[in-house]
Amino acid sequence: MKRLSRLGNSKDEIAFLVVKACQDLLNERARVAGPSKSVQQVDCGKVFCSAELTCLAPRAKFRCDFAEKALVMHTTKTRLQIPWEAIQAIAIIDNLPKDTKGHVLLYLHLAAQRTVQYGKQSLQGIVIQTLATDTLDVVSPSGSGRLQGPCPVVLCQAFGICKQPDGVSFASPSPQVFATSTGALAVEAVVKVSQGYLYPLADALCFLEKPALYIPLSEVEAMELSRAGGVSSTFDLVVQMKAGNSQEFSNLPKAELGPVQQYIAAHGFAASSRQEGAVAQEPPASDDSSEDSDFDPDKEEAEVHEENGLAASGQRHGGPGGTQTSAAEDVSEDLEDEDQEDGSSDESLVSETLISEGEAEEHGEAAAARHVSKKRRAA
Repeated sequence: MKRLSRLGNSKDEIAFLVVKACQDLLNERARVAGPSKSVQQVDCGKVFCSAELTCLAPRAKFRCDFAEKALVMHTTKTRLQIPWEAIQAIAIIDNLPKDTKGHVLLYLHLAAQRTVQYGKQSLQGIVIQTLATDTLDVVSPSGSGRLQGPCPVVLCQAFGICKQPDGVSFASPSPQVFATSTGALAVEAVVKVSQGYLYPLADALCFLEKPALYIPLSEVEAMELSRAGGVSSTFDLVVQMKAGNSQEFSNLPKAELGPVQQYIAAHGFAASSRQEGAVAQEPPASDDSSEDSDFDPDKEEAEVHEENGLAASGQRHGGPGGTQTSAAEDVSEDLEDEDQEDGSSDESLVSETLISEGEAEEHGEAAAARHVSKKRRAA
């Protein structure tokens, strides 16, 4: 449009003022309508109340509209719509470790079967951050009266009303459920490479801040403690899920092993231990020379002779101190009786005996003894 100048004739000046007034009117109407009009366009029903909230997951400042069918969170560029039935539980996390400002976190756990997309990211939960000293005054979603008071309390009341009649499960850390050796309600842990805090709740495990995780105990199959018996100053907690996957929380302080074991046992899980490298610690099969250092071939041969039931070879050559305790003992006694009757043995018998000894090395002592007995009986 050609720019009109006030310096022109009166007709041009009037036309310029009319166009400018129309533009200002359109801009004002768009500002008054605001983003809440878009909520109606996505068929979320009536908007009961709105609040400006800061979120850690996803990280942004949102205007949150409590609508009839969904929680609608939007900025000037994006909009996130969460159906009420997708919110399964809300964890209220206060008394944050190392926090001096009084922050309170609200974790909205989303059902796994209800996919909530935020850009290219699929959300598992929403983490809202507020202060315990902040206050909120909004119209009640029930349609009667107002909700007033500390921001965390008012938000929980609004969520509870919007979730009716299905309702929602609220949970928060409790010293009756879990407390560390120093009395804290959370234990330091690492997920992948991110440091955070693990909150063992009455019916779930919650990890904050990043990545934000919420694991209902009803979905847990078993819990394992890794590196719990070693000399390391930390240990790991591995949560096995009924769905077949697992979630590991690593580098928990060894001082908190007792409280973690008590929590696991109190909720009916067996705290099994998994030692790293357990297979390598088992005695390997003996196929090397380490166990042969005390090997004695003479002793081994003597044991073989005893197992076969014959005396050592030196006994047959007249070696002193030998005794026969073999299965062929009856054969030897018969030979002695025959020697006494015959008086002596000829050289052929000695030769045959030597041959028999050679066969004994090849076929075994028992076979040799039987061969000698037959030859002597024949003689």
